[in-house]
Amino acid sequence: MLAHQKIGVQKEAAWTLSNITAGTQAQIQSVINANLIPLLVQVLGLGELRVQKEAAWALTNFTSGASTEQVLYLVQCQIMKPFCELLSSKDPKLIKVLLDGLCNILLVSNDLKYRRKKYHNLQ
Repeated sequence: MLAHQKIGVQKEAAWTLSNITAGTQAQIQSVINANLIPLLVQVLGLGELRVQKEAAWALTNFTSGASTEQVLYLVQCQIMKPFCELLSSKDPKLIKVLLDGLCNILLVSNDLKYRRKKYHNLQ
C-alpha cells in the first residue's frame, strides 16, 4: 500500500505503520520482518508531503521504542539523508518530528560509543 498509485492510500498505509511502530519492540520487529522500513525510507525521499509526514511519524515512533539493533538497522536503511533533507520543510510539526527521530538515533549512537569506550577500558 505504500507504493500504491493513490496518495491517500499511501498516506493511510504510512499512518497505520506509525501506529504499529509506536508499539513494542516485537511490533517494530514485525515491520522490519515485513521489509517495510526500506519502503518508508523511500517514501521520505520521493513521496508527496502528506505521505512523507506520516512516514516521518512512523520512523520517529520506530526510533522511540526500538532496540539498539533495530535503530542500527534503520540507519543501515539510509534514513539519515531523507530525514535531514526534509528539515528544509516549512512545516514546524514535521521539523519537530524529524528532530525527535534524529535525536533518538544520535542517543543510540552515543550509547554505543560509551559502551565501546567502557569495554576498551576494561581490557
